[in-house]
Amino acid sequence: MNKKQGQLLSERFEVAFNQVHEALRDIVQINDERFVVLVKVGAKKYQIIDTFKKDLEQYARLRNALSMKKWRLAFISRSPMPRLYTTLKK
Repeated sequence: MNKKQGQLLSERFEVAFNQVHEALRDIVQINDERFVVLVKVGAKKYQIIDTFKKDLEQYARLRNALSMKKWRLAFISRSPMPRLYTTLKK
């Protein structure tokens, strides 16, 4: 798998995750929009959410990891450090 294919899969996962998150908000209807909280509360009330609770929690971890990776890349690319390092190295 090349980088572009990996990015496409990551984006597809993020879209699907957001759709699941929206569905959980509609189903569980609590005053907290955090995904894991919706899963925990929803699992107590709905068998279907309880059935997939562990998977949903894993998806949340993956989403968080992907988001953190994007954040780090954005931060690094906007940081003056690479230019500063290159300048100091000369």
